[in-house]
Amino acid sequence: MPYGFPSSDELKERIISSLESFPKRAGPGTSLETLMHASGIDADHVEEFRDELAGAPHITIDRFLQNRPNFESIGKLAIAATLIPFEHDSIIPLFSPWKARPEIQARLAEGWYRYFAGQLNLSATDWGRGLLTIVTYNYDRSLEHYLFTILKSSCGKSAEECWKIFRGIPIIHVYGQLGLYNPAGTGLVYGSPLELPIAREAAKNIWIMHESKDQGVIQQVHEAIREAEIICFLGFGYHRENLAPLEIESGMSGKTVLGTARGLTKGERRRLDLDRYVDHALDFSILEFLRQTDVIG
Repeated sequence: MPYGFPSSDELKERIISSLESFPKRAGPGTSLETLMHASGIDADHVEEFRDELAGAPHITIDRFLQNRPNFESIGKLAIAATLIPFEHDSIIPLFSPWKARPEIQARLAEGWYRYFAGQLNLSATDWGRGLLTIVTYNYDRSLEHYLFTILKSSCGKSAEECWKIFRGIPIIHVYGQLGLYNPAGTGLVYGSPLELPIAREAAKNIWIMHESKDQGVIQQVHEAIREAEIICFLGFGYHRENLAPLEIESGMSGKTVLGTARGLTKGERRRLDLDRYVDHALDFSILEFLRQTDVIG
């Protein structure tokens, strides 16, 4: 993950390890432990959540919460509290990469936001042209923050004017996001500090699949897919629970489905049934995919 955000597996591991000594740690606790104490959630419930999550290493945290609704509230709060500091810490890698920590700089070689924006040749007068919709399973808002910042910095318009332009490229978060992103309004500020009220506000906007359907998000995704001629899976894990709601298959009439499949063996591709969903699965990173294909011009 080039901008410092944890992968799905790393997110679970961080939540579990951050609660490892809850509630009896000697000395100052982790940020997540401190927040859980402040939240008033029963300590036994926190410990049960930690232990059951650790006992299900084979599934994503989204699927875990879908299967275990009794942990839905605490799970969403734990996700929000774990990821909020990463939004704050991503600001330097996104906009001043030369100042990033050495371990982050090593990852930035695979950073693709700048190349993506450059190839789209985005400007205030030609923002997306109605040809692009982004669907993401990530909770963080780093891509929209990056794109909005470069738009505002390059055109000199007010935040309100830029926001109207910015919405010309829809960004749909299937599982919700860390608070609504609206730098011209009342959204949760990108890079906010980790405090209990902020974590609770962010957690309100994290969803599991049945909530995404209730919110109309899946319908929005289906509309975007119907209108698309080219569909690209970038950095996608191809988990079946994430693929099923999209109703995408290879060989769809009038559409080409491409995807990255970096490092996947033939056996893994076969078990994931990639040929069922993707016309061409390429052994590329996201940056390599953007450089080697002509899907964005």
